[in-house]
Formats: sequence, C-alpha cells, structure tokens
Amino acid sequence: MSSPSPTPAIAQPRSPIGRELAFLLAALGAGLILVPWLIWGVGELTLGTYGHGGPFALWGDYLRGLLAGSPAFWIVFMGPYALLLTGRVLWRLMRRS
Repeated sequence: MSSPSPTPAIAQPRSPIGRELAFLLAALGAGLILVPWLIWGVGELTLGTYGHGGPFALWGDYLRGLLAGSPAFWIVFMGPYALLLTGRVLWRLMRRS
C-alpha cells in the first residue's frame, strides 16, 4: 500500500510567513482583477452602461487611478486583504470567548 503523495509546496506554504504572503498575493490579485469586474457587473445591472465603454474601459480607468495614487482606487485594491484580516481577527476573538 503506497502512501499519498505529499502536497506540492506551492499549494501548502510551510512557514507562517509563506502562508501570509500567499493570502496577501491572492487578496491583492482579487483586488486588482476580480473586484473591478464585479463593480462593473453590478454597475451594469443597477446603473446602466458604463459611460467610457465596457469592462475593459473601466479596468483601464481603474489601473490609471491606482497609478495616479487615488485613495478611492487604493481602498478598492486593498479591500479584499482588509476584509480577510478583519475576518481573521474576528474569528480569533470569537474563539477566545
């Protein structure tokens, strides 16, 4: 009987720093790609057509806003990580009680 193959290192970081870095990269990736597309989709459904074009136009405007250093765009970008950290803090507080 053979033992199961070990999980690849990329799927399961061994150190806490590696795991935190994986969470950070996943959350920032979501903030860079997923969240703007969700904003566009919800905006299309509730507000109508985006004035500058389609989803790629909104994404281009979003990237320009990030590069310009606009706080609103950076809040959207960092939002998934902030939400993840908030959830983790609340989870630990609930487990202590």
